[in-house]
Amino acid sequence: MPGEFSHHGGIGTVAVEDLPEEINKDEVNIQEKELGDLKQILYETEKNLILKAMLYYGSTRKAAQALGVSQPTIVRRLHQYSKEDSV
Repeated sequence: MPGEFSHHGGIGTVAVEDLPEEINKDEVNIQEKELGDLKQILYETEKNLILKAMLYYGSTRKAAQALGVSQPTIVRRLHQYSKEDSV
């Protein structure tokens, strides 16, 4: 019956064939430009997280603790970001 689902398998189990076509494709059609440069994406993501943590927590110590990194790492990154912004 449509809409039924069994986590342990058996009657009502969702099969690959039941998935929408856009999910159940054998090929991935992604343009290279859509992916971007992984290093740049990671850098921008880290920068955004650190800057948001600084706005929220207000101190490098608290931001570092919340992000699970050392306080000197936050200080180094902030210094790096400020140098980039001044260029």
